[in-house]
Amino acid sequence: MVFVAYQIFNLFAWFFNCYGKTLPKVASFFLYVSLTSFTVITITVLATSSPKQDAKFVFANFVNNTGWESNAIAFIVGLINPNWSFACLDSATHLAEEVPHPERNIPFAIMGTVAIGFVTAFLYSIAMFFSMKNLDELVNTATLVPILELYRQATGSKPAAIFLEFLICFTGLGCQIACHTWQARLCWSFARDRGLPGSQYWSQVHPTMGIPFYAHTMSCLIVALLGLLYIGSSTAFNRLAPSFPYAHTSPQKGS
Repeated sequence: MVFVAYQIFNLFAWFFNCYGKTLPKVASFFLYVSLTSFTVITITVLATSSPKQDAKFVFANFVNNTGWESNAIAFIVGLINPNWSFACLDSATHLAEEVPHPERNIPFAIMGTVAIGFVTAFLYSIAMFFSMKNLDELVNTATLVPILELYRQATGSKPAAIFLEFLICFTGLGCQIACHTWQARLCWSFARDRGLPGSQYWSQVHPTMGIPFYAHTMSCLIVALLGLLYIGSSTAFNRLAPSFPYAHTSPQKGS
């Protein structure tokens, strides 16, 4: 089921990126979806969770259950996930030729991403820490999705928790589409500079679609092939796709 879901999401992103004229509207729509989801989840969790954790637990307590003996190493390893959030920060530069007034809009897009990402992530994290009830249940949850367990603890309702998790997954669809937009343009720009085998094909822009269709399709095929790793080894697959919401197996010590 994980493998099938992975391929469906890949096909979904391929389809949306075949219609270049709709991408600005899709991107704007999911930006507002992301901000709305952040607002709804943060307010709902804070409003329904009781009792709240104290400030010492949130700001002074450090729990290391990673398997690393050094707290410093555990902290550095924990930076991998937030680092992924900004991994595509330069993606706007690869769309410069499709953006009006790129000299102004590209820097604005990059710095706006940092500003919005910092404010929303910081407030969201603090809100979740105050609303947490049982850390052990989060780490060892049978759903393998700790944030879903946190929502359940805070709201006291499984349907409410599922709805809040749905908001995250729906926002993830927009991220999926944007990542494929970025990778298609990156592949195309490399091919245009003859940096890839078969560059004469990948550097072409489709005359009617107005997108680098061949570069986009080729990169999606590579992503689909990488998904085959999950059939052989879920551990190997998760090392390549740590952000995929359905790709995680049970947490292991030291992971």
